[in-house]
Amino acid sequence: QGRNDLSMSLVGAVGAITSGVVLGWIGFTGLALVVGVAVIATVLLAPYGRIRQAA
Repeated sequence: QGRNDLSMSLVGAVGAITSGVVLGWIGFTGLALVVGVAVIATVLLAPYGRIRQAA
């Protein structure tokens, strides 16, 4: 359990550092564009997640 907690903490720290660098690089406008693309893709692809073939 301790090793898992350590690895999760390290990954969280690396993610926080990386996100700060990326945000500093692209700014809030770039962040909004990236998130907008992700939201649009999710909305467009969501119906395909509900399609089930008839048995």
